[in-house]
Amino acid sequence: MPTLFQVGTLVAFLQGIYESDYNFAKLATHGNFGLGTINAVDGEMVAVDGDFYRIDAEGVASIIPPAQCTPFAVVSQFKPVPAHAISNIASLAELSTVLDALLPTPNIFYMIRIDCELEWVQLRSEHCQLRAYRPLAETLPKLQTEFKLQNSRGTLVISRCPTYSEGFTIPGYHYHYIDEQKKTGGHVFGLKLRSGQVMINPIRRFDMVIFAMVALPRD
Repeated sequence: MPTLFQVGTLVAFLQGIYESDYNFAKLATHGNFGLGTINAVDGEMVAVDGDFYRIDAEGVASIIPPAQCTPFAVVSQFKPVPAHAISNIASLAELSTVLDALLPTPNIFYMIRIDCELEWVQLRSEHCQLRAYRPLAETLPKLQTEFKLQNSRGTLVISRCPTYSEGFTIPGYHYHYIDEQKKTGGHVFGLKLRSGQVMINPIRRFDMVIFAMVALPRD
């Protein structure tokens, strides 16, 4: 049965627990497709076709070493399925509405891949958090960087979790992107899509590992 595998809990991550002993070599045994971050929230993570990429604060993509660890990530073994063609999507909100219409039910988990051509996409990544760690809402606005790509081809990596999952994971749609050359990407917060091929993997099993996490003392 397809499984959505998660490292850590969303609640812990939001509270400032940004380090784990769970490495990407272990994570890769549970999935070839997904998204998340790296210890100390040192950029965004995108996994496509079994390769795990870090997108740094300048938007530059690089392969993540297997020994690197993650405090929060979701992955699955993505299976190619018949694709749905979409086009002329004016916003991220409109894309979410289009995807909703393609789902058989809103009450299970999904991993979604869209190979696409984008007129533009607005992205975010971030500089690493510094000890003593503070809750994410306090630090992210200061450390994140935003950038925009024009006329980009690549892959949208999307998780969609049901509303009842709030607390232990991210409910609703969570969008990351990596370009065709695997040179840049990040967390998506805006786009205009010219065309795309949507592949949807429904998932009815959720597994989570709680790593050896230590809440560091705060000032």
